[in-house]
Amino acid sequence: MKIINLSDFATQWNWLAGEYEDTRLTWEHVSTQAVHPPHWLPKRQSLQRLGAAWQAVRVANASQQSLLVSHGPRPAFYSSAIASLRNKRLPHLVYSFNFTELPKGMQHRLMAKAYQQPQRFVAYSTAEKQLYAQHFDIPIERIDMIHWSVHRPLPDLESAPIIQGDYICALGSQGRDYATLFRAMRLLPRVQLVVVTHPQYLTDLSIPERVLGS
Repeated sequence: MKIINLSDFATQWNWLAGEYEDTRLTWEHVSTQAVHPPHWLPKRQSLQRLGAAWQAVRVANASQQSLLVSHGPRPAFYSSAIASLRNKRLPHLVYSFNFTELPKGMQHRLMAKAYQQPQRFVAYSTAEKQLYAQHFDIPIERIDMIHWSVHRPLPDLESAPIIQGDYICALGSQGRDYATLFRAMRLLPRVQLVVVTHPQYLTDLSIPERVLGS
């Protein structure tokens, strides 16, 4: 089985290849960063994604047993559209199916059509699973929810913590309701909260005194 990863990540990244010792699996990473259209052309990132997606589908089609894994909704859009034309039954997993803002208009219609090709999607919350199924007319049974995770951190236990004492930590941006969280924190004046998010998600919110932002 040949697994082809398509992503916007660095060319040397190869997803889960290092986690498997199965010699029956071979891995190849196709990165949009390896595609270099002329600098004077407009929409260079779209051209990079288009070129990488074409290459990924070509490599997948060249193998009798292959799985295309597209990371992120936009690389997936291009690879799904190309696979729909070149091999509609190509096994295709869309990982990290996550939107900051849902597409509208023509972009939405094109994506909804392209996203009929992949057999499986992975989102990071049940709310997103239902939202994307409805927005893109994807059968909900094709969308799996997997908790987002990272490798276990290895902190320096000799160094002092950045924030002293006990606290609650809230992270992320999509699907968060920080306004409600802040109202709840006002009922807990002795509890400290640390919020890790982008500044725009806290705009116009009244932040309680014992809330720290990062």
